[in-house]
Amino acid sequence: NSAPAIRRYLAEPDPDVRLAAAYALARVGGDRGPYRGALEAGLLPPPGGRGGGLVLAVFARLAPDAPELVPAAAAYLPSLTAHDQKALLAALARYGPAAKAAVPALVRLLEDERSGPPYAELAAALGAIGPDAREAGPVRRRLLDDRAKHPDLDVVSG
Repeated sequence: NSAPAIRRYLAEPDPDVRLAAAYALARVGGDRGPYRGALEAGLLPPPGGRGGGLVLAVFARLAPDAPELVPAAAAYLPSLTAHDQKALLAALARYGPAAKAAVPALVRLLEDERSGPPYAELAAALGAIGPDAREAGPVRRRLLDDRAKHPDLDVVSG
């Protein structure tokens, strides 16, 4: 059994190593319960840092079976590149209504006019969440009222 050897990596200073170890242990043991804390801590963005890479890969592989990790993963959205935002939004969409904890972060992303968020993926995630995403409605309507500023926003008009 490789679990004892992998468990040692949970104490490593590198957060990516700890996250990979927690993910491996959760997969090998078939139970992420004992490693939930390590997974959640590993998914939290570093202070002042950027997320991506391993964090997104782990979260996407856990989807849709780890809804308790949605808030930690959603916290990454502002620090991600547009490419990584798309990947995270696609993973959130796989959670469907179980991703409702991400709605406030999705609304903030929708309101972020500086970056021009990936509207198609954002619309897919909000649509997958369903009625629990209704708080995004007023922001979406306000943006749609100003289509000249947001020509690519048609994907969220439905």
